Amino acid sequence: MLLALRPSIRILHVSLPDPFYTPAAATGIVQTLRQLLPTLEQWRHTGVERLLLCQQRPQAGMRPTPHTLALLPLDPSAFHSPRPWPAHSLPGHYGDRENLLATLLSEWLFIAFFRACAESLASEHASRLLAMQSAERHIEDQLTVLHTLYHQQRQEAITTELLDVIVGFEALLGLSR
Repeated sequence: MLLALRPSIRILHVSLPDPFYTPAAATGIVQTLRQLLPTLEQWRHTGVERLLLCQQRPQAGMRPTPHTLALLPLDPSAFHSPRPWPAHSLPGHYGDRENLLATLLSEWLFIAFFRACAESLASEHASRLLAMQSAERHIEDQLTVLHTLYHQQRQEAITTELLDVIVGFEALLGLSR
């Protein structure tokens, strides 16, 4: 997973953190995101105008494909559903709209990054499984070739020994006459 930044002209004011690594297991995703989200919030307040999330997604046949998601600026069309609201009344909210929007944005970023980490892990594991299956097939092919070669050489050795015995026997028969 890679974070791609396209900051505003004020790039010198944006501090880049140490790299964030995709966790090796699903249990480490939340801890990684707890470190990452405050940094994203800092970037948002320091003038980062565009934030892209690049990741690998698993596809059919276990071949990963690259995927890019624009996190910032928010695309309003991504939040509109063609279906009507399922309940009879629209959800309400209490409190400050700015706080609500900041909380919702933070939750949306958390979900987007969590999904990206999980898909990236699934893609990596699928690629590893594919590589292991390929290696296993290669080993099986090599074993078949080696078994065939062994049996062929063993058969040649047995044939040679039998021919030596027959020739020796015929030589003994020829001497005794």
